[in-house]
Amino acid sequence: MDASMTVGFYAVLKGILYFVIRKVKESRFSRKAMISFGYFLFFAGYIAYMFAFNVAHILIIQGLLAFGEVIINPSWSAVIANALTKGKERTIYSDFYGYRSIAEGGAAILGGILATQLGFNVLFGLMAAFALSASVLALFLEKSE
Repeated sequence: MDASMTVGFYAVLKGILYFVIRKVKESRFSRKAMISFGYFLFFAGYIAYMFAFNVAHILIIQGLLAFGEVIINPSWSAVIANALTKGKERTIYSDFYGYRSIAEGGAAILGGILATQLGFNVLFGLMAAFALSASVLALFLEKSE
């Protein structure tokens, strides 16, 4: 029940936050700053998981991760949209979502193995390291013409 409540909270909050974030003027923050900040929130959330001791902690972390995802996704979609080649839109988006899904599935399987063999804190530490790396790398996104 706790797992379903925290996942449900994450999904509903994320949905609500998408409507809130659309009110932020796009010119106010650069896409790369938004992507970087979103990944930094993921980093903070994954570190926080190491110190979570009850369901309330998990709900707060899920809220943080939902906010991070809501900041990242529209910005990445805008970056992809700007890079689209006329007549290749479906191919580019299919490639993006296909590779993303394969990576998510592989990460989930590997994460399960790591958590089983080495414990959740090792898994959360690795996830945090990847999120922090993504946060820094996002700062190097270049604006394409």
